[in-house]
Amino acid sequence: MIYCQVKARLDKVQEDGSLKQVSEVYLVETDCFGVAERTVQEYIAPTASGDFDIVAIARKNYAEVLRGQEDAAEKWFHCKLNLVTLDEKSGREKKSPFDLLVNADTAMDAHKRVDEHMKGSISDYIVEKVEETKILEVFAEK
Repeated sequence: MIYCQVKARLDKVQEDGSLKQVSEVYLVETDCFGVAERTVQEYIAPTASGDFDIVAIARKNYAEVLRGQEDAAEKWFHCKLNLVTLDEKSGREKKSPFDLLVNADTAMDAHKRVDEHMKGSISDYIVEKVEETKILEVFAEK
């Protein structure tokens, strides 16, 4: 499975009744770009006001997606970790990058969820970065 980030451009009705062109970003867990595109099209079609376009699809290297509970938060955070291991030959520390996408309300909550998730890990890790993404929704494989 791969994670595909899909960017769509569509017209949305604003609170004042006017139409505004907006871009929305989604993440789809799938086998191919075509399925990712179709998944987002099917999701957007009922709510779009007029035409919409899929303007970009890119592969994302998330190792895992940590979803929220039933009361899921609306924000998604990209958490960049480095797993720290010891190179037996040289005796030096080796850092291996590891990316997670975390559903949380704040960056601090996302960091806490990463710590909870990594609690049982045998490797030491360093959280290098926690940043909010523009992802609105994450779709798992059907």
